[in-house]
Amino acid sequence: MSDKGGSIKSRLIRGGIWAMAVRVVGILSSFAVNALLARLLPVSEMGAYFLGLSLAGMMVLIGQFGLPQTVVRLVAESIGHGKFGEARYLILKVLGYCLAICSVVALMFYGFAGEWITGTILHSTTLQELTGMLSLMIVLMTLQGLIAEVFRGFHDVRFASIYGGVATTFFMMILFGVAKEIHGHTDLQHAFDLNVLALCLTLTLSGISLWLKQRVLGELKRADSARILSISWPICIINLSVFVASQGDLWVVGAFLPHQDAAIYGAVLRLVMILMTTQALVVASTQSTIAEMHAKGEKKRIETLVRGLTFWLCIPAGVILLTYAIWGDALLMLIFGKYYGAGYWPLLLLCSGQFIGMLFGPVETVLIMTGLEKPLMWLIVSTGLLGIVSATLMVKHFGLVGVSASWAFMTIMQGIGAWWMVVSKVGIKCNFKWTPIPIRQLKKVS
Repeated sequence: MSDKGGSIKSRLIRGGIWAMAVRVVGILSSFAVNALLARLLPVSEMGAYFLGLSLAGMMVLIGQFGLPQTVVRLVAESIGHGKFGEARYLILKVLGYCLAICSVVALMFYGFAGEWITGTILHSTTLQELTGMLSLMIVLMTLQGLIAEVFRGFHDVRFASIYGGVATTFFMMILFGVAKEIHGHTDLQHAFDLNVLALCLTLTLSGISLWLKQRVLGELKRADSARILSISWPICIINLSVFVASQGDLWVVGAFLPHQDAAIYGAVLRLVMILMTTQALVVASTQSTIAEMHAKGEKKRIETLVRGLTFWLCIPAGVILLTYAIWGDALLMLIFGKYYGAGYWPLLLLCSGQFIGMLFGPVETVLIMTGLEKPLMWLIVSTGLLGIVSATLMVKHFGLVGVSASWAFMTIMQGIGAWWMVVSKVGIKCNFKWTPIPIRQLKKVS
């Protein structure tokens, strides 16, 4: 048992360090990208840019069809049982499914869905003219996200973190910096052009890395691939519902308020993402390990791991929340410009809701990695609909503050519901618990 615990300990420490380092680079690059964009684009086009990225993100989730989390779970389980040839087969099968599905989604978006959503819901003629570019982005982002999660199935947090978005953000920082230096300004078309170029660079590098990685698994061995889609479709619904929980508020703002307000709210969400980085670190470091432990029936070790890590990573999240409470408006104006300081109260409300939700631990990840994706799906769908209805009613009377208050409340309710599911169905707790050295404790749990 000590060897096994030591192996997991070593893997988690190494993965955690890589995830933290890459996240820091990603945060700094994201700061630079958003700061450059806020100075390259007019405020109204900045709002359209945020809405366009959000729209592409929703289409990506449909195109991925829950396959990224599915491949993490199946590959981690296969490797945990020493079935390396089957793991390689499953990777290639999932990549084929994803390419087919995302191509259909992109064609539908280009053919009719994109024009209808951008015109009827978001009221943006600018985005209507860019549906072709957004369709290309959907394919690139879909494949890129899947490849990153394949590395996570290998327990390779390093490449999963780098190719999971940080590399693209880094390339965008360089490209937007060059545009600022040469032209001093740009338009929405050019901004999306540079985004596509950054995605192409990242996809090329990640594709080469994956090809080299999967070859070491040895000869292909056929595996039961019939359950791939049966696992993935509920996860797809979950991902879309999570998207509603993280981006639906921006859509409500885009549908009912001017695009200048969407620019402010989009800037606020960029700072909220920094707070959520600590929760993402727990998921990035433990996702495949939870799946492997569950396959071996080691529930107590899962609980020890997630509760300790949740406690320690909520400390920096609390520091970030306190920083926003004191200097939130100043940070918004420093990064984006004076106009964006009006996002202080939405920032504080959203971050407060996210922080309270973090205290319950990575409950959604635990449910997915333990085969309880369908109950989680219904929870997130119901709370997401509640959030949409509440925000739609509140935006008419309270503007951005009403939307952010509705979303904060929904986040807390979702965390409570998922925590109860883990306790009642998995038989463990995920909420924060003080422990001196959480990873070391894994060696003491049988």
